[in-house]
Amino acid sequence: MSCEISTTKSNSTRLAFDCTTVKAHDSGIQIVQANLKYILSILSPARHGEQYNDFVPNASAPTAPGVLSVNGAGSGPTVRPERKLSGQPQISAERSPTVAQALPAAHSEQFQRCLQAAKAVLGLLITEDDAYAISIRTLLHLPDPSRTAALGMKGAYGNIAVQAPPTKQEVSGSWQVSPTMTASKLIAILSLSKTIASAQNLNVDMETWSKGYCSAVQDAVGGKFQPPSLSYLAKYWQDPQVEIQEATKIILLSTIGRMSKSEISSLVKYWSAFLPAAALPDSCSSQYMARSAIILGILGAENAEALPERVRKLVALSLTILLNDDSRISYKVASIDLLAQGFATWQPFIRSDAVLKTMFILAMDSQGGNTLVYRRARRAITQIASVNPPLFVTTLPQEILDAKKPQERIRLLTFISIFSRKHPSILYGGIPRLAEAIVKSLDPTVPQIREMLLPTGTSALLDLVQSFPQLDFHVGTQKLAVGTLEGAIIVYDLHTATRWQILEGHVKAVSAVSFSRDGKTIVSCSIKEGRVRFWQPNPGFFGMLMGGNGLWGPTKNTSAAAGNQGHQSGLPSLSSQQSSRSFDFALQETIVTGSEEALLGHIRFEWTSDRVVKLSIHDHIMSFNI
Repeated sequence: MSCEISTTKSNSTRLAFDCTTVKAHDSGIQIVQANLKYILSILSPARHGEQYNDFVPNASAPTAPGVLSVNGAGSGPTVRPERKLSGQPQISAERSPTVAQALPAAHSEQFQRCLQAAKAVLGLLITEDDAYAISIRTLLHLPDPSRTAALGMKGAYGNIAVQAPPTKQEVSGSWQVSPTMTASKLIAILSLSKTIASAQNLNVDMETWSKGYCSAVQDAVGGKFQPPSLSYLAKYWQDPQVEIQEATKIILLSTIGRMSKSEISSLVKYWSAFLPAAALPDSCSSQYMARSAIILGILGAENAEALPERVRKLVALSLTILLNDDSRISYKVASIDLLAQGFATWQPFIRSDAVLKTMFILAMDSQGGNTLVYRRARRAITQIASVNPPLFVTTLPQEILDAKKPQERIRLLTFISIFSRKHPSILYGGIPRLAEAIVKSLDPTVPQIREMLLPTGTSALLDLVQSFPQLDFHVGTQKLAVGTLEGAIIVYDLHTATRWQILEGHVKAVSAVSFSRDGKTIVSCSIKEGRVRFWQPNPGFFGMLMGGNGLWGPTKNTSAAAGNQGHQSGLPSLSSQQSSRSFDFALQETIVTGSEEALLGHIRFEWTSDRVVKLSIHDHIMSFNI
């Protein structure tokens, strides 16, 4: 064989995945050993390490302590005009462009050698003549298949087990050796194919091809086909090399997808006996326990009905055990992913709030912990929040306020910015709690902490204001108005980081609020109620003394206005005030009966002069004079 393959190993030989090929010659047998991980790392360094840019915090900072600037305001996924903050001219927010890692130069000698080696190895591995094999050979310009090549595997202590060279032109022999051989060969074929296509900038759907190839091989070989070993695949489910990890997931899901109900039942029965939550410590190895949790966790995340309720509970508990086990990072990462992917399946059997809190802890440890765990935990939080938004919006504010270190609170505040821009609908039901958590993080009685948190707190607060019309901030007076789903409007004083006023009058959810240019008037709108109200807030003597310093909670409101009967806002006692004027309006039924979240990006106030405000709701525009 005329290709050179570097013998350089990965940093961790224990995790190294080796693909060995053997070619028969008249003069004897030539062994060519290729380190797959090394080849993949050279051909696709930009993907190695899994870069997630969703969680890059906004680096914008206010110009002076104590004054919230406009810099750092972001935009969510909903296309909408950027709001102009009251009391200050609009400043366009510029974000740093994402810095993409450069791919290796095409003329790099090392790159070209590895590309040549990858094609040579892949050409030896793909020997079938079906449509999938022919298409990939043509696409990647692979050498003609060799029917005299035999495969081997590197086992314990570096020993190599080699299949005897075939004596006839048989293309399916290597698929009939063992489940481990099948899994190993498929991982090599799928990961190399995708990497070579990417290295040559080929715009093809390799995921679809990979799924089709897995099925085509089994169909071509027939009854003698050895299905991939699930235990072997579980070993590489969370491999640090992204291409191997992705290939493993495709193979495993494809294998499970082709199983009959009886085969699934046998699979569950066998592996459930080794689950960490069910097996005795000395009955089997910890490695086998972890793999059982991963295999059944994958099955449950994809198809919950495939697991009996008793097994679902055991799997859920086993995954939480792996989540808190620091002995093997790969198992911890697998549990993070599987708990998040199948959260709807597992949450009836676990303490969901405790799991989410653990994810927050892992997501905050970017310096001392493993970076892969850190990134996966952040991604898992997004998945869990999508499944159970109320859990997220009640847990996050409390975690922010309970954080012991400023850096922890900064990282948690970053989540508010991220979700405001990318997933605003998830935050919708918890806006008052989140806003209060931000405000209380800027407590002026602890000036050093306030100064450290001010840039991130400012960014998070302004991201909320930009994404949610039921919030507005007046720069000159440093007042923040927050409309609630219960109908009350809470006004905060950012100078003191306390509640300043509660405005009560709406009997249904507040859809939008806005300060006048001088900050003396607040206008609010409730779509469900069909009413616009104007307020001229004045806290009064007792309100200024009390300050409303309690955390958002279940305390009953003792100052509800007579015009707000039935309104249970759950607010602490604080001086409240009714609106000075109100106007009714009517909209088409579909807008009124639709969800409040659907209005995001479609409702806004705009002050056209000191005494005239314009309300836009979809295509409807109304003007009001005060």
